[in-house]
Amino acid sequence: MRTLPTTREKVLATEAEARRIDEEWAQRRRHMRWLDFLNANGIPKRAFAQKKKYLSKKWGREAPDSGVIWTFLNELLEKEAKSGNLHRLSTLYYMMAQFLDEEGKDFFPLLVESSKWELMDLKQRGFTKVEVNTVRDTYVCPACQQLAGRVFSIDDAVRQMPIPCKECTHVVHSKPGFCRCRYQPTGDVTRKEMRFEL
Repeated sequence: MRTLPTTREKVLATEAEARRIDEEWAQRRRHMRWLDFLNANGIPKRAFAQKKKYLSKKWGREAPDSGVIWTFLNELLEKEAKSGNLHRLSTLYYMMAQFLDEEGKDFFPLLVESSKWELMDLKQRGFTKVEVNTVRDTYVCPACQQLAGRVFSIDDAVRQMPIPCKECTHVVHSKPGFCRCRYQPTGDVTRKEMRFEL
């Protein structure tokens, strides 16, 4: 027995139909989660239907929900790039990587951008060195663990980009490589950062 997401009607379903219905519900939940994220970032939920209508006309076909959400995410990215808030820019790139992962698309370049802007934010705040902080939960990536605790100057980290780890085996949604390692500031800070902390 399954409930159809469109009509809320309860139906008897074969195993294959049940899987399809479950996937439809999962897609709906993902859709609502991204609308909540956009809403929290200043894009009201009512804007979705307007943008979908606009893009459908522009593209000459019905715009898929994922395309509408991706368009909004890119608009947010452009806004954050102009704002100069590097921490928010890093976070948004990370969220966009998550979105691409959910869609089964290549997310790694956006993880790289997220790490790059994370480093630039730390440098802007006056830090000079960072330590690789790996995630230790139910799954521990062997490749990432080799980087655990490694210390880099921020300039070296920007040049080498040790994380996201290219050999990461962690899977979130679609395929391996979704590295969750982050940088943690360590060592010396400049006078600017010490003033910032007071």
